[in-house]
Amino acid sequence: MNTESTYKWHIQRAWTWTTKPHCTEEEVKAEHPEAIRLPGTLLERVREPALIEPTRRPNGGVPLPPRDFMAECDPKDIPF
Repeated sequence: MNTESTYKWHIQRAWTWTTKPHCTEEEVKAEHPEAIRLPGTLLERVREPALIEPTRRPNGGVPLPPRDFMAECDPKDIPF
């Protein structure tokens, strides 16, 4: 189990400052390098290791049909 420290952050979006919910410093600094940590908002989060590793494929690991699959279909059967 991993313990990570999370805070609330002040970020600048569209020339105004807003509050971002609890996230780690690495998460927020990747998108908003100007983020300012709010004092007194420390929250320790315990993360358990994942039982199944993510596949990093956009469709969740499901194999895609062959390219000529659409050519085999009747255009009236395609909903889009």
